[in-house]
Amino acid sequence: MGKDIRLRARDPKQLEIAGWQVCLPAPLVTDQSDYYGLCQTEKGNAFNYAIDANGRLFLYGTFVDSEDHVVLNVNPYLAELPLRIFSFRNSSEELENPRDEPKPADEF
Repeated sequence: MGKDIRLRARDPKQLEIAGWQVCLPAPLVTDQSDYYGLCQTEKGNAFNYAIDANGRLFLYGTFVDSEDHVVLNVNPYLAELPLRIFSFRNSSEELENPRDEPKPADEF
């Protein structure tokens, strides 16, 4: 997972973000409801984020102005393999990243 993903408001008139913003790989451990954390904008406003069991990152906060941006520095987590990522195009459609090698039959 890359560090320091930066997001900026698309419309300078709408500086508040609330909802599903980023698709990340689904976490391996799903017995907890969500992964939560805090991040901050360049100009100091706090944002809350939550990652659900499907890897969808929900972000909540308000930018100071249209030049401000939030720096997503997500706490590390273990992801499922092969990677499972939901698509914005169709929220019911899951994208799977195919493995580079064929899956071996029972090795042991």
